[in-house]
Amino acid sequence: MPRVVIEMQGVRLAVCSDYEELVDYVRLHLPDHVTTSGEPHVEVNVRWQEGASNGSAAPAFPGQEDLDRVGKRLLAGPDTLVWTDTLRIKNLVLRFRMQDERLTMDALYSYAPRAAKLEEQPNYRFKKFFGLMSWFVFFPLSWYLEHQRGIYLMHASGIDLDGQGIVIGGVGGVGKTTTGVSLLAQEGTRLVSENLIFYDAERIYSCYEPIRLDDASVELLGARRAMLAQADIPDGANHKNLYHVRRQAISDAVPAVALFVPRFTRHGYVRPLDPDRCMEMLLAFNTLTREVNDYQWFAATLDVAWPTPRSLERRAATLRALLERMRCYELGIDRTQGVEPVVRAVLEQTRNGSRA
Repeated sequence: MPRVVIEMQGVRLAVCSDYEELVDYVRLHLPDHVTTSGEPHVEVNVRWQEGASNGSAAPAFPGQEDLDRVGKRLLAGPDTLVWTDTLRIKNLVLRFRMQDERLTMDALYSYAPRAAKLEEQPNYRFKKFFGLMSWFVFFPLSWYLEHQRGIYLMHASGIDLDGQGIVIGGVGGVGKTTTGVSLLAQEGTRLVSENLIFYDAERIYSCYEPIRLDDASVELLGARRAMLAQADIPDGANHKNLYHVRRQAISDAVPAVALFVPRFTRHGYVRPLDPDRCMEMLLAFNTLTREVNDYQWFAATLDVAWPTPRSLERRAATLRALLERMRCYELGIDRTQGVEPVVRAVLEQTRNGSRA
């Protein structure tokens, strides 16, 4: 069957499916992360079905009837877990198997959109692919990084400024993307990630995805817009396009030095944030962000079968250690003044702090 292997932060994940278009989409989504070397740490096998089930029984894996019931939608054995309904994605059934440190995930998925949905969104199939990338690639990869490498997921933008990692955290709609793109217009900057980042106690790491930008955001890059390449992926967004950031403009990992939490205000300002308060805010942002919230749902399910002792303590300790080595700020953004004051404030706090 068609197969592609993705490598991110040293973890290799293979996606295999009887539906070739899905495998092709993975290549289009992460072209610079496709690899042909090394055995995968995670195997994802997807069986794709078209059309509604017409009231027939839900798909099932052979032998699942012999597993113990450990929840309303969870069946488990010594090295197997079956999730009969994820609730987050309709018509998706998952089976996980662990052998030593190797994770295998099998998926049964039925693609059955309503005719009205297809008429309204001609590229709906690709929109569905975009959402399934989380479940078939980013979630299992993130779980492996967390439990085998001690690297965690955060909803934030990350920028590399001359070897210094800048984190811009917050829920959607507070200017993270605009601030990040405006920073990328400065010489000496590279993108870590636009939407999700990985982190440990010292560094932030790229969790790369193509970025969705409107024309105004692209214009903010000015002369550096050449770092963008339009992604060859049909998309359902009305006024935005998907872009890849060229590989030479990406930093895979960088020491974290400053964190900014933006909000729209009547007057611009920069205020120091206590690390303890900042930690609670970041955890809240994760919970309020669909991608990370869905990942936490995914990870909690696997933890039912394969709990890692003291994992919650380690996660909290890692985030606290990261924040204690960073300078944390609340960033008030007055939109009537444009992006220049925001960029200037971020650069001043980052560069001045690095000389202190």
